[in-house]
Amino acid sequence: MRNHLVFVIVINLLVGVILGWAGLSRMNELRQLHSNIAKESVDLVASNIAQFMRNKKRLTGIFVENETTAIRQLANSPESDELYEQLRQKVAHYFPNVFAFTIADPAGNPIVEDFDGYVGETCLKDLSFFAKQHEYRPRIHPSADAYHFDVMSQYGDGEGIFFISFRADILGNTLQAIEAYNHQLLLIMEAGMDLIEVTAEGARNHWIRDDYRLNDKEKMRILANQPVPDTTWSAIDLHLPTLFSATQKQILSQSIATMAILLIISILFLSIMARTHRRRAEAENIRDQFLSTISNELRIPLSTVCNSLNLVLGGIGGQLSEQTRKLTQTALQNTNRIILLVDDLLDLRRLENGNIKIESHPLNLPDIVRNCIHINQEYAKSFGVEYRLHCNACTEIPESSNTSCDNRQVMVMGNKRRLEQAINNLLSNAARHGASNSIVEVVICQRGKMVRLEVRDKGPGVPASFISHTFEKFGQLAREKSPHNTGHGLAIINHIIKLHHGRAGYKTISGYGAVFFIELPLLKPETPANGITDLQ
Repeated sequence: MRNHLVFVIVINLLVGVILGWAGLSRMNELRQLHSNIAKESVDLVASNIAQFMRNKKRLTGIFVENETTAIRQLANSPESDELYEQLRQKVAHYFPNVFAFTIADPAGNPIVEDFDGYVGETCLKDLSFFAKQHEYRPRIHPSADAYHFDVMSQYGDGEGIFFISFRADILGNTLQAIEAYNHQLLLIMEAGMDLIEVTAEGARNHWIRDDYRLNDKEKMRILANQPVPDTTWSAIDLHLPTLFSATQKQILSQSIATMAILLIISILFLSIMARTHRRRAEAENIRDQFLSTISNELRIPLSTVCNSLNLVLGGIGGQLSEQTRKLTQTALQNTNRIILLVDDLLDLRRLENGNIKIESHPLNLPDIVRNCIHINQEYAKSFGVEYRLHCNACTEIPESSNTSCDNRQVMVMGNKRRLEQAINNLLSNAARHGASNSIVEVVICQRGKMVRLEVRDKGPGVPASFISHTFEKFGQLAREKSPHNTGHGLAIINHIIKLHHGRAGYKTISGYGAVFFIELPLLKPETPANGITDLQ
């Protein structure tokens, strides 16, 4: 159940990370998209307005060239209302968006009196600048009547300056035509003043606000900036405040919905797994109780049968014929094996519950192995199998190997009965599942501070897909299932060896089938010969 919980937590974390990464990627892609749109917009605005201003200057120059006579006449007679009206009509006809015009001397001083006050102080400063520098970069002039910009051109052979003003609203038309959805195009004054000059609605006076300078929040929303050539302006593109925040809210809501659905699925999954785990635990408990009951109920009559057969073989009922003796011995052997199976069931339950407490003594492992081989010799012969014991041969064993274990001392600390139980299980498994008429190699060797016992058969071995289940309770391959095999022998081995602070395992060696091994700690030299250790 803990593994399922960890799995669900990891999956939820991974999905959360993926959703966060995906949301961040979407926002970055959206910002890049709108940055590209803004860059194209300001480039187009700067190009169009620069071209527009060049056309205005060119047309003003053409007008001055064509109307030099009329301009000169008015300059010579500035008080003539008739000459002023004639020139005004020509200007209005030639320039539909004209706001005002005037004529100045070469020094930039107005010749024609401006009774309407259209030519303000800013215009006079620009006239004076143009007179000295013979060039001028347009800017927006505030006025009570109309915000405007000026275009100037010399007439005659430096006789004076013709000055004409246009309403700034005509520049807003260009911004309005290019402005993208959820974007805001502005013309601002350069030189770090951040003063708004023109919006898509026209001159800045159409935009009601207290301060026409960009505030900090507006500066943070600037996506692109492009100076307009030959002017004092820069074209900037700002995204609307709701552009990215709306998308962020949408991504957040989608992510929350996804995580909520995943959380619901995870809770359902954990609930199902918890119920399944609980039912499995209940089923295992019922099974264990059943096996325990059956085992206890079987052991008494089986022991009685075994004792009776021993008495019969001992001649208590008279002399037995050879055939009767063989049949009785076979019955006794099978009864003993059933008793061993029952004992295994009881031992496995006690081992799992931690109810077995064993005492250990110094033991010579080769002696124990030889005794187990002797016990299992007759059983192995029924399969045509022979055991061969080797010492100090953990590598592959040649056919001519003669690594005998006679007089070898490989001391371990353990419980003789339990170690014999584990080794008997290994040997009987090798005889039962190995190849018929073959040799089972039993190998003892030292590996550092551990001693290893390997049992190698020539059978088909364990499939790779089943290796992880070999030491599980009731772990059996389909081909091995038999009424004489409960499938818990390896589980008992694993528990017993763990009680001895060792380990059991499986490996593959070329030329062999199944190779099961157990490892036990070597007895330290300073351990007393009569020492007793609690291995629980």
